Parts: sequence; C-alpha cells; structure tokens
Amino acid sequence: MADKRVLVGCIAVVVLVVAALVVAIYFSVQPSDEDLLPITGLSQPKTLIPCDVIPCRGKNFTLNHGTTMVLRDDWFSWSAKDQSVFDVMGKKWFDIDCTAFSTTDSCDMKLDGQTIASYLEKFWTTHDTRYITIPKNGKVHVVATVMKAAYMQWDNNAHVYLHEPTVSYDDVSSNGLGDPYIEVLEYDGFKGWDDSRYNYVTKDPDTNKRIKIAESSRSWRDSYVQDTYYLTVGRNVDLAFMTLVQYAVKDMFDDGDKRKKRSIVEETAKI
Repeated sequence: MADKRVLVGCIAVVVLVVAALVVAIYFSVQPSDEDLLPITGLSQPKTLIPCDVIPCRGKNFTLNHGTTMVLRDDWFSWSAKDQSVFDVMGKKWFDIDCTAFSTTDSCDMKLDGQTIASYLEKFWTTHDTRYITIPKNGKVHVVATVMKAAYMQWDNNAHVYLHEPTVSYDDVSSNGLGDPYIEVLEYDGFKGWDDSRYNYVTKDPDTNKRIKIAESSRSWRDSYVQDTYYLTVGRNVDLAFMTLVQYAVKDMFDDGDKRKKRSIVEETAKI
C-alpha cells in the first residue's frame, strides 16, 4: 500500500511538472502587443542620415511607402562582417564595409563607394553601446546611440537614442540621453527557426501613440536564406538609418553570441 501511495505521488508530481512546462511554453510563444502592431511608419518624413555625396546630393533616404530591405552577408570578407544591402525588387542601395585586423570595431555605410554614415562599437564599457555617425565639417558626429535596454536582461532588447543636434564623437556621453527614440523589442511570439526577429517601436509625434516603424527577421514570406536578414520599414522612415540600427542589433545580439561561442571554442582548443 505504501509503495502504491509513493507511485501515485510520483505520478502526480510528474503531471504537475509537465502541466507547468506546457503553460510556460504556451505563454512564452504568445505574441506581445508590439508583435501585433502593423508596420505603419511615420506620418511625416524624418531624415536622420543626410546624403551629401555626389550620387544622391539633395535627396534623402525616406520613401512615401513601405519597403523591405535585404541585408546579405558578403560571402568573402576580411572582417567577416561586410554586407550588401538591396531591396526586394533587386535594387542595390548600400554596402557596409567593416575594418579587419583592427582594435576598433567600425563599419562604413557606402553609396557608390562613398561613405555616407558609419557604425562604431564602444569598447571598455559595462553597458553594451554602439554609435551611428556621420561625417560633418571634417569631424565624426554621432547621430544616435544604440544601447542594450538593461545591464542584465532576459530578452534581447535595445534602446536607440537620438542626438539632436548631432554631437562630436569626442564629446558624446551616455549621460542625460532622455527617453529612447526607438525601442528594439525581441519578438515574443513563436519564432520557429527565426531566432533573430525584432520590432522597432516609437511614439507617433502627432498622436503620442506607440507605433511600429520597422521589423527585422531572418525570413521573409516563408523564405529563409542563410546569412541574410530582412528589414521591413514603414513609410517616411529613413532607410539608411534603420539599416544601421538593424546592423547594430545584429552585431550586438546575434553576432555577439557567435563571437562568444567562437572565443570559448578557441580557448577550449588551447587547453
């Protein structure tokens, strides 16, 4: 009789554990409010990366309709971080060229071979930080700071802070940044094989409501291409700026995890 009671108790514990796991999994794949928001974009164009080089002088990188950008890792790259940027119609927009064999992690966004903006990673900091910069008056000026949302966090979330006006890279600081312009929120719903899906949410300046201006993922319309990211951007949103924001998120979370794993493997191999 005692053995039977023990067996029944064990079965009850197993059932409770399985039920708890089912409930946890169910809630872990439920989409958040931001996941369900449509990608609308902005009511008015907002240019953040000016185009002062000859191929596009006087133009900007905002469209009056939404579009999807394709960011594809170059198959051969000394830095292993270069990308080519197209739209889904096949039009070439940018190249992202990164430094190799350097103590600084920087990448240039180029249009027809000319740099229009750059991406810099800040080293020796306890709070993972990146900068989006532009050349201005012969100096490097910071347009935005991209930081992890918290020092310690479960989800891969980040905040994008604008510097309006831009500030010299030598003088940039994380103090007094105010509220983030964009919240980068990892997708909460079921991702399947797509473990690199993010929402880009901001406040509409006219209505003050939360709106989604972009979404990035490793797949598009049920298609998946290795080493490729898809960035769907709403209307009136600066495509160059959002491309660099997505690159920062990719480098901060996806590539960062890869680098950690690679360094662990390398260190293990030395033992």
